[in-house]
Amino acid sequence: MAWDRVTPTTIANCFAKCGFFRSSEEVPSEQEEPIEGWELLDAGCTAEDFCTADDNLATCGARTVEDIVEEATCEVADSSDDGDNIDEGDGEGPPPAAETLHALDVLRRAMAADEISDDTCTRFYGFKEVC
Repeated sequence: MAWDRVTPTTIANCFAKCGFFRSSEEVPSEQEEPIEGWELLDAGCTAEDFCTADDNLATCGARTVEDIVEEATCEVADSSDDGDNIDEGDGEGPPPAAETLHALDVLRRAMAADEISDDTCTRFYGFKEVC
């Protein structure tokens, strides 16, 4: 794969060009100022507790790769059922992209379960990049 040939120096240079630099200086901590009038609210908690109450709140559900593939497959199936297919043809056409990616994922899992040579894996991932 092409990413295997990218050196850490190249990555560091890309970040440097974008303005990211590693700094040895410590960032001075901000002194917290008390919130005026907080004690008048009778909120039953501190201002800090109030401000950080939802820090660990999940804002979206965790999705698995299978969920994403299933959703993509359904969208492709829905779009092909519209009846707008110009070339119905008498043979099978190419499979939808989602189906192709699912097949490649099955092959990847099969290769991971067996002891496949590194050369074969490299060729497989090179093929997958084309898709």
